[in-house]
Amino acid sequence: MRYIIYGAGAVGGVIGGRLFQNGRDVVLIARGPHLEALRRDGLTLQSASETAQLQIAAVGSPAEIEFQDGDAVLLTMQTQDTEAALDELRATADVSVPIFCAQNGVENERLAVRRFQNVYGITVMLPAAHMEPGIVRSHASNKSGMLDLGRYPSGSDEIAQAVADDLNASDFSVIVHDDV
Repeated sequence: MRYIIYGAGAVGGVIGGRLFQNGRDVVLIARGPHLEALRRDGLTLQSASETAQLQIAAVGSPAEIEFQDGDAVLLTMQTQDTEAALDELRATADVSVPIFCAQNGVENERLAVRRFQNVYGITVMLPAAHMEPGIVRSHASNKSGMLDLGRYPSGSDEIAQAVADDLNASDFSVIVHDDV
């Protein structure tokens, strides 16, 4: 599975960085000086135990990605940016691409399900900070964060379990729920 991390700030940077460190194919979508730094230097992922320099592919919009079967999009931007991001995604990605809302707002999944068939919610408990362009920091100890996920509006499926398995293997504690 290839992970498209849309909003590669604190939460998206840590999730994308950890997936990449675990050998997963990752593309970060960012903007402005952060995108410039990612393209130039890669993502710097800091934690209490390491500072990793990760050469992860980075683009400025979904239009720069050739979407394929096996892609999963993780939305990690702030809620006020979700609708515009979903419209950009819908212009280039198939309606069947799985969309994971790794955002703690209550409106994101409802916005996504109006445009895509396979929508998932993720409750995010992940202490992280976007320090400066190109640099994110995980403030967690032991695991990088706790993520509960499930299909929206309810249920779970093989895609949810596959993403949970990849995240669990990438230093997160993840549980799939039918009622996220």
